[in-house]
Amino acid sequence: MENKVVVVLHGYTIGNSAKSEKLQFPASYILYVGDRWHYKNFQPFVRAVSSLLQNNLNLHLICAGGGAFNESELSLFQSLNIAPQCRQMSVTDDGLMQLYQQARLFVFPSLQEGFGFPVLEAFANNCPVVCSNTTSLPEVAGNAAVYFDPLNAGDIKQAVEQVLGNPSLQQQLKDKGKQQLALFTFDRCVQNTLKVYQSVL
Repeated sequence: MENKVVVVLHGYTIGNSAKSEKLQFPASYILYVGDRWHYKNFQPFVRAVSSLLQNNLNLHLICAGGGAFNESELSLFQSLNIAPQCRQMSVTDDGLMQLYQQARLFVFPSLQEGFGFPVLEAFANNCPVVCSNTTSLPEVAGNAAVYFDPLNAGDIKQAVEQVLGNPSLQQQLKDKGKQQLALFTFDRCVQNTLKVYQSVL
């Protein structure tokens, strides 16, 4: 049966924020995007990078979407002494693009993902990606991300710290992200889907 399976990659359309009002964000921040459910591995990620925030009060964590922080999350931030540096923002698609564009890096610490569109969003907006080495993420991000074991706090911290402190690596990831994004155009998705249908007709 395996020889009958054909993989067709998702298509992705790059937005345009040229006419938008520019939003104000901290000068230096790590970006997290989306829901913060258990499988998203959010609280273990926060614990893993908390010392980076503690040692640099100018570094922030911005969480886009996912609703306001709950009591458990707020308590965690307080216990780690990083509450003033953690901020949740509900933004439009345009605002999200700006968040990606100005972030030091985007972190995707999920335990499992069916695909991982935020990785492509980061690529499209010239944002370095650091993410889990699990499920679909290595296939989506290719060689354009720095990976970590999402169950290993030390590994998460090391990967984030590696990118934060290396502007040259940040630029390399941005360049590779543009190349990887080219695999996910809608034209390619449509053409490959048509080929599948034609092959069975």
